[in-house]
Amino acid sequence: EGTSMAAPVVSGTAALVWQYFLEGWYPQGRKGSGEALSPSGALVKAVLLNGAQTNLLGVDNRKGNVEPVYPYDNTIGFGRIDLQKSLYVEGWSDVQVKIWDRETIDDGVSMEFNVTIDKSNGCTFDHFSVTLVWMDVEVDLGCKHCVINDLDLEVTKNGIKDDVYYPNGRSNRDGTNNAERIVTSDVQHDDNFTLTVIAFNLDGASQKFALVATGCFGGVSNNLDTSNNVFDNDDSAEQLRQEMRKQRIIIIVCSTVGTVILLVVCSLLYRRRRKGSSGNVVCGKCMVPSKDEENASAENMAKDKDTERIMNGGTKKDENNEHEGNTKSQA
Repeated sequence: EGTSMAAPVVSGTAALVWQYFLEGWYPQGRKGSGEALSPSGALVKAVLLNGAQTNLLGVDNRKGNVEPVYPYDNTIGFGRIDLQKSLYVEGWSDVQVKIWDRETIDDGVSMEFNVTIDKSNGCTFDHFSVTLVWMDVEVDLGCKHCVINDLDLEVTKNGIKDDVYYPNGRSNRDGTNNAERIVTSDVQHDDNFTLTVIAFNLDGASQKFALVATGCFGGVSNNLDTSNNVFDNDDSAEQLRQEMRKQRIIIIVCSTVGTVILLVVCSLLYRRRRKGSSGNVVCGKCMVPSKDEENASAENMAKDKDTERIMNGGTKKDENNEHEGNTKSQA
């Protein structure tokens, strides 16, 4: 995944490449020392791709790990742009550069370009890189992996025809891309490289292309201190691992504390509920009478009724006697 800064950084770098040629920095690495050139879009692209670096630790997969990346994969492609390894600025860059712009090749034809490694003036870079770029014609919508004008790049070293270098990390020709790069390492002084561009299959009669090569071509050594280069001292993977360890510890501690609190709360609620249930049972026993108590209560009620009946009967007799006495007196 890219970032929001990827496009402006690449755009600004492409503008610097354009300025480099317009102000005559090529090939001596000093402003105005060379002829002012107007580079094609294919040349600007070739310069950027040719010096791109793939020495990346990997990418954050958002799972706490760093997944490794490889040159020309779907994650980093040609790599991160690096002008220090793309253009020559005297005393300030690692490589010198050779270019061939707006070259024309006919269908079925091959063209050869020769370069020789020269470390006599102090250049110590031990890689050689060459990139071929051409602007292919438009294709129909929906066409996948379509190359209309198909060019190929091959490199041989020190005239050994059987030892052929192929582009983009492949072991044979690339028929799906219009940008092809070959990088070799352990390059020695006086090594000779033959760069071959082949018009494998063209839709028309010819095709223009740009070719860029970088390495030690007689330049001086780089005096720029790059010991603190952010890419060479990248510790982001270790920082990510430490951060993930901290997060795991925080998660474990919070989970443990939360579990303990939950258990304590549940225990208190259980005890309170159990205590309340025990109280209700006791009160229930107090309120519900036994059978003996019910019988005794029934007998008491019967006695009370008899007593009341007797008392009521006596009262009535007294009333009757009093009534009879009153009657006799009146008589």
